[in-house]
Amino acid sequence: MLQIYVLIQIWSGAYRTQSHLDGISYGKTVTYLCVVNMLMWLNQSTIPWYVADRIREGKIATELIRPIPFPLQVLSHQVGYTIARTTALAGMIPVAVVVAGLEAPATVGLFVVSALLSYAVSVGLYGLLGSAGFWLHETSGIVWAFSLVNAFLAGSFIPLALFPPGVREVVELLPFGAMGYTPAAIYSGMVSGAAAVQAVLVQFFWCVTLVAVIALVWRRAERGIVSQGG
Repeated sequence: MLQIYVLIQIWSGAYRTQSHLDGISYGKTVTYLCVVNMLMWLNQSTIPWYVADRIREGKIATELIRPIPFPLQVLSHQVGYTIARTTALAGMIPVAVVVAGLEAPATVGLFVVSALLSYAVSVGLYGLLGSAGFWLHETSGIVWAFSLVNAFLAGSFIPLALFPPGVREVVELLPFGAMGYTPAAIYSGMVSGAAAVQAVLVQFFWCVTLVAVIALVWRRAERGIVSQGG
């Protein structure tokens, strides 16, 4: 909530002399900032550290012989972590409404679909980062670098709708925007109609792509573990 408060103070200065920026009202921007930052907080993952710990402690061979495939074990752990954070998020929403001025969603159904897809993309990207632990001794630096880049390109600080033309169109096609910007923009009404549907389709594309890539990476990692005797 502190980050949201600071961002709102900064953006209130930008709107002090005008009611709209590129056609976007102050209320819509505040709502967007609340939603995107709450979603990014909710979508945070422990997957890279969970996988790295199993590899570092030599537990990965034991995990492989369990009846539940290791990727599903990782997913179950992440879902449990997210559920715990959801309870905390439930307490943040009334504060955001009263203090920040969070508005009602412009559309509910498409937002829910987009929010679920944003979670799936987040899990997929963090899953790929976790898979790097099979080849790298230390992945924390990569994860922190990813988090910084992700925060900016997902629109946590500046809505992608306010990015310069040309840059915006490229960034919107990357998976980062699918993690935060798309559901928040749909919620606030920054993106609507056919553009919103197209943005959700981009999210779906990244979900399918990440599942395919993770399956390929995991098979290579598993073969390496087996060939080395665990």
